[in-house]
Amino acid sequence: MPAPYVSVEELEAELSWTAEDLGVPTTDTDGDGTPQWTNLLERLLREECERVDDWLGTTFEITTTTATLDGTDGDELPLPKRPVQSVASVTIHTEDGDTTVPVEDVVVEEAFIALLPSADVDAFPDGRRSVSVEWTYGYETVPGPVREGVIRLVRKRLAMIEEDGLKQESVGDGSWTYQVPADVRQEVRASVARYAPPRYSPAAEVI
Repeated sequence: MPAPYVSVEELEAELSWTAEDLGVPTTDTDGDGTPQWTNLLERLLREECERVDDWLGTTFEITTTTATLDGTDGDELPLPKRPVQSVASVTIHTEDGDTTVPVEDVVVEEAFIALLPSADVDAFPDGRRSVSVEWTYGYETVPGPVREGVIRLVRKRLAMIEEDGLKQESVGDGSWTYQVPADVRQEVRASVARYAPPRYSPAAEVI
């Protein structure tokens, strides 16, 4: 993940504690050029952004990916990473060799791609790993409830540090393992569930 959905400065504005309150140094103690407090907040933000991405099965930044998928023997091909934003390349693999499908012959929907009736090929051939696709997916902006959910998750983890105390040696090396309580996770997950990407229906309906 190139950057968290919430900056350190935005997070700090929502905290009721300071680095001093938690006993975390505000100096660079490990020689990486970044204060330990900043390292801790950045790591927690990354981890909680990744948690939200895992819950929803998508990301809130446009991301490029590639995959070789099983064919459908039809003119539609569901893609596993959604919502689909664009397609860069489509290649069909058969015993006779590879065929490149011009992207102009492909319709992009949020959950799948489809061949135009005018395309030189009329189906994505049935078979394992018979179609390779490069595409972009994700959302361009981060909704407010997602940002708020990430802040809440990080804030709860920091609250647990305040309650129990933080072992100094664990700040920089990623070994600190406080987890957000299940009830808070469930509440945040419910608050962001509306942003799950559309699913593919064999009836070609996006739901």
